Amino acid sequence: MPYHPMPVLYSFAWAYSKLLLALWKRRNSILAADYDERAFHSIIIIQRARKRSRYKHVMDLLDDHEALAYLGCGPGKIVGALPNAIAMDIL
Repeated sequence: MPYHPMPVLYSFAWAYSKLLLALWKRRNSILAADYDERAFHSIIIIQRARKRSRYKHVMDLLDDHEALAYLGCGPGKIVGALPNAIAMDIL
């Protein structure tokens, strides 16, 4: 009986597809370290507008403050734009 590599190839392709999907989900999750930066420059108009609107609103509120404690901040542009901020997040 001749050897047919197709079942092995199918199982490899299935496992590789599952791995790629898991990596894609992790890369695009909100827990990714650069999520805010990528969302700020996203090609998805609604996501980009929401992030930019939030950024502008927070920066307008904080114009005249010299020091700030920002709790629950997560990684993002707001923390990087505040030179005298102390930021803390549980993750």
